[in-house]
Amino acid sequence: MKIPKGTKKIKPHEYEKTRAKIIEIPDGVEEIGELAFAFSNTLEKVIIPKTVRKIGQKAFYRCFKLSEIIIPEGIERIEPHTFEGCNFKSVLIPHSVLVIDDNAFRGCIRLTSILIPDSVYRIGERAFCGCRYLKEIVLPEHLDAIERETFANTSLTSIKIPESIRYIGERAFSLCNLAYVTIPSSTTRICRAAFKDCSYLKALDIQDGEKTMIIEKDAFENCESLEKILWTNRIEYVGGYAFASCMNLSSVMIPDSITHIEQGTFTNCRSLQEAYIPESVERIHKYAFTNCNSLKQVSISKEIIVDESSFDDDTEITLF
Repeated sequence: MKIPKGTKKIKPHEYEKTRAKIIEIPDGVEEIGELAFAFSNTLEKVIIPKTVRKIGQKAFYRCFKLSEIIIPEGIERIEPHTFEGCNFKSVLIPHSVLVIDDNAFRGCIRLTSILIPDSVYRIGERAFCGCRYLKEIVLPEHLDAIERETFANTSLTSIKIPESIRYIGERAFSLCNLAYVTIPSSTTRICRAAFKDCSYLKALDIQDGEKTMIIEKDAFENCESLEKILWTNRIEYVGGYAFASCMNLSSVMIPDSITHIEQGTFTNCRSLQEAYIPESVERIHKYAFTNCNSLKQVSISKEIIVDESSFDDDTEITLF
């Protein structure tokens, strides 16, 4: 299908549900409107000229067979849901792009790799969520944050988190295949369930720095392969169930900066044999170490308030 020459703007919904397989957009078109080609069950290839400066929200939304497209230089923003549900294996993001918005590539299940240029300063919520075959991605060095569910339910096996990242959003990497994670010194918050259900994660390294950090509830819950946690005294709070059901975790050393071990923090860590609890801890909340079948003995300060059901009944507690 060819769009008439002289067209400056493709209107919203104009070619929605088109039955064309290939669409060539002529030179001179400057804007593709919202939902312009959305919901096509046949569209496989789109040729976009360099004159296009804006592609509207959901322009190619759920074009399930669309496997070939070149995003031209000059595009500064990939709008929300623009390519959600498309059939790409790889995507080249031009250096003119500054923002990849919410849900931009969500559910592109065949997408295996993507290179994001350093021009990008924001990647929105769920931008690549559900890209189940996405194994590798390179993040720009000055990205400010990793937003909510950005890479959830992908096949990422490794990720380099840039030094510029301030926080990692809720469920940002949940259900990924990550084996090792290093959190840079710039990061001050790991949000709720950020790495939950990363069942292949073996080691976590939180790097030292001057900025304090908060780890929110459920952050690493069900990371059943997790064996090692390297963390520092810049961590001032760890939320409830943050490391629950980390089945392979055999020892843990609580940082001296922690004052409360919250409810269920290490519950169901069935391989846990050693737990160092510093004198800085003021209270151990209920269920903090329950169902830790291998934890037979623990030493704690007599000044610590220990809630009922903090430990299993057969865990011997020694006071000092």
